[in-house]
Amino acid sequence: MFTHFKTLISTTAVIVAAFMFVSNAAAQNISSGASKAEAPTASVVVLPGNDSTSANGRAPQGTRLFINTKYIILESEMTASGFSGPVYSVGWRWNNPLGAGAPAAQSADSHGTIKVYLLDTDPTATALTDPTVDPTGYTKIIDTTITIPATANEINIDLRAGGPGTSLFTYTPGRAVTVLFQYQTTDPVLATPVGAPTVDCINAPANGIATYQSNTVNGTAGAFSAFRPTTRFGNAPTAAGVSVSGRVMSGAERGLTNAQVTLSDPSGNSRTVMTNRAGVFEFSDVQPGRTYVLSVAARRFSFSPRTLSVNDNLSGIVVTPDTGVMDR
Repeated sequence: MFTHFKTLISTTAVIVAAFMFVSNAAAQNISSGASKAEAPTASVVVLPGNDSTSANGRAPQGTRLFINTKYIILESEMTASGFSGPVYSVGWRWNNPLGAGAPAAQSADSHGTIKVYLLDTDPTATALTDPTVDPTGYTKIIDTTITIPATANEINIDLRAGGPGTSLFTYTPGRAVTVLFQYQTTDPVLATPVGAPTVDCINAPANGIATYQSNTVNGTAGAFSAFRPTTRFGNAPTAAGVSVSGRVMSGAERGLTNAQVTLSDPSGNSRTVMTNRAGVFEFSDVQPGRTYVLSVAARRFSFSPRTLSVNDNLSGIVVTPDTGVMDR
């Protein structure tokens, strides 16, 4: 059974900013058989949410094996967003702290493959007419991998356009757009609980989205719903990002396993990764020319945050308890 949480009605309008910086809540290892695509510097919220949420696969979830979803972004919504030109990335939002449904954390970071398709759509369309999730006739713009972090904090992930067999999609002004994605978790064991993380949504119109989801067998027979995911399109490419890496120590030259390392920018966007067995962490695709705050959280240890100026690849950072971060 599909489970939804409908947003509470408020007399105060919630205004969602149409333009926002791209933020990945987890380091994304975006790989493909083609050359690496350029990373977008900015994205546009083309489908704003209304604080409704869904525990179903309206966006990728690492607690499900297969998710195939398609949904319409109405002409009025595309026009109101002001988006124009090619689509350089597609992004979603999970665990809205103000959402009607409580944020939910996966039991572990999850990894999967994802393909994203776009379709130029009749501007008079107000809903989907067929729940079958079939990409025939669509333009494939993304064929890559995605990592979803195990956190109840807000998650924002934007996937760059590119990958095997992909093409550039340019939005036609005055038209609607249909988004379709095919997701499969590649981990040998699925994270739990089913339905995490919670997808930020808008709960209109009826039949605005169709989702097929299963933990056993893949398929295309979607079921209609009104809960469409908050969606961003990237509208500007730039040079690929740089990497920030280092090691968290527990003392006596021993690396600290499963420490939570967070990199935050001045706008409050953050990305979180976990250290490996040697205490090593790495953030990829970090936007250069900005100042970031690096913070670490772990059991039995406290760490002071450190401000980092990132202009190129930055490695050799050593984090030790109570003494903050030291650059080698």
